[in-house]
Amino acid sequence: MMDNQKEHLDQKNLLVDALDDLDKELSTLRKQKQDLEGGMSSTSDSLSSTKNQELKLKDELRKLIEKEELLGLKREKIEEKLATIKEKLAKVTKIKDELSEV
Repeated sequence: MMDNQKEHLDQKNLLVDALDDLDKELSTLRKQKQDLEGGMSSTSDSLSSTKNQELKLKDELRKLIEKEELLGLKREKIEEKLATIKEKLAKVTKIKDELSEV
């Protein structure tokens, strides 16, 4: 009878030790899960921030392209005016030369 009780107690101790080991492993796994979830949250926030920054940069680029187009149009107008002034200057010079010949 004593052997039976000792055997039963040994089995119980083994089961208690196994349960303790499982509890420790479960605790470790929960901590790892918590760490991973925290990392995922941080990564998600970072991704969101990066996407927002990308949208801002795209908007700035769009505005710069619009400005570039406007400056291109202004340049064309200025070049046209310059050509007109050059033509008028050439005419004035021609008239001046003709008058000085007289």
